[in-house]
Amino acid sequence: MVVVRFFYFCLFALLFVNPVLSDVDHPARREQLATAIPEGIRLLEATEFESFLKSFVPPEDLKRITEETSLAEFAKTFGQRKAPRLLEVLSD
Repeated sequence: MVVVRFFYFCLFALLFVNPVLSDVDHPARREQLATAIPEGIRLLEATEFESFLKSFVPPEDLKRITEETSLAEFAKTFGQRKAPRLLEVLSD
């Protein structure tokens, strides 16, 4: 259930609000929606799910999620179950 809620939250965040940024290397890419979506697509295509989650999930939500499971395990599950569909939606 947590994964389903997370999927919808990510979709909403990517499409309607500026994402919360945690990656210092490329902050300009995620500051505006026009560049955030391509950056999200790039991370998903590169299977960099942990980086995707760190970049696009608000820190308080990420903290809550990682209380239940490790980030690596959650990223693995996200990559298997939700990332392909999210990538498909964002690519359209």
